[in-house]
Amino acid sequence: MLIERLTGDAVSALRLAAILRLRAEVFVVEQGICANDLLPAIDCLATTTHYAVFDDDGEALACLRTYPHDGARKIGRVATAMSQRGAGLGLELMEAVIAAEPGRLVLSGQVSVEGFYTRFGFLRVGEPYVEEGIDHVWMERSGPAR
Repeated sequence: MLIERLTGDAVSALRLAAILRLRAEVFVVEQGICANDLLPAIDCLATTTHYAVFDDDGEALACLRTYPHDGARKIGRVATAMSQRGAGLGLELMEAVIAAEPGRLVLSGQVSVEGFYTRFGFLRVGEPYVEEGIDHVWMERSGPAR
């Protein structure tokens, strides 16, 4: 499937709405996370990049975003539609990020999917912590040596 790479200042309203619907489905409906921050300002900045796969009707099947964070790029809001889990879309999105953004990458991942991120060279930094009632871990991946 085609992965679209969209900057926050250029993403169309329709594409962004589809991404927000998927996030709401995964984070609010499935995981019970509070919906008070569904569209943070960071989503619309030129320095933010959205990676997403859409179906023929324009609905987001999988998505994530990256943005600058303390000299690295932070990956966040990684979501895959329930109907698409196991199809490899999350894997494809992560590979696309690593190919397009070869520097240091960081993320705050849910402990339940820590193994998914370790496949891409991410290492846990520090101890687990609770965010929105869910156990998370901070993870980092170094870029290529210079």
